[in-house]
Amino acid sequence: MAEWPLKEQLKYEKRFVNQMTGIRIKNCRKEKNITVKHLADVLLCTEATMRNYEAGRTKVPPLTHVYMAGYLGVDIEEIRWDSKRIETLKKQISDSKKIKKTKGDEK
Repeated sequence: MAEWPLKEQLKYEKRFVNQMTGIRIKNCRKEKNITVKHLADVLLCTEATMRNYEAGRTKVPPLTHVYMAGYLGVDIEEIRWDSKRIETLKKQISDSKKIKKTKGDEK
């Protein structure tokens, strides 16, 4: 498998972080039965901006994470997805590939 150029890999990872954060925000919002419009009004942003956050098209500013977590009554880590988690995922994937390769060698 060919390695991606670093610039492309970073671009992909940033997009992934935004999308995972958006999914977590949306899930927390829905659990609390809060509409996109209502959360946008509370955060003093437009409904379109809120939808962009949830879709992962726009990076959520750090301070907005704080306000959002406070309003939703959750820990900030529940809605924020950061690059440390990507590194953990990469390691888990790498480790699982090693395990599969080892098991495949035993057959």
